[in-house]
Amino acid sequence: MTACSDDLNVPSYALSRAALTCLDYVTKLSVILIDLSHCDRREIPIITKMGHPVVFWTVDSLDWKAKSTATIVRNVERNAGPGSIVLFHDGVSQSRLTAQALPTIIRYYKARGYVFRVL
Repeated sequence: MTACSDDLNVPSYALSRAALTCLDYVTKLSVILIDLSHCDRREIPIITKMGHPVVFWTVDSLDWKAKSTATIVRNVERNAGPGSIVLFHDGVSQSRLTAQALPTIIRYYKARGYVFRVL
C-alpha cells in the first residue's frame, strides 16, 4: 500500500498508473483534471475522498506538441465551444507558446460572448 492509499484503505495495485501519478501530486493540486479515455471510474471516489474535486477536460489544446502559437490557437478555436474545458500544459518545452497563445484565445472567446470560470 502507498501512503495515500493507507489512509483510504485501498491497496495501491487497485489504482491505475495514472491515478498513482495523481496521488503523488494530489496534495499540491486543488482540482484533478482527467481525460475520460484514460480514466478508471473506480479511482474517482478515491481522489474525491481525499478532498479534491475531479473535472473531466473536453478539449486538448495539443500545446505540448505545438510548433507555434498559431497552432495552439487553431486547435482550441476549432474544438472548444459552450461548456468546454480546455487542457493546457505547463512545464513543457512549449509552455512559452501556450503563454503567448492564451491572450489571443481569450480575446477570441470573449468577443463571442463567452465567460471564463475558475474551477
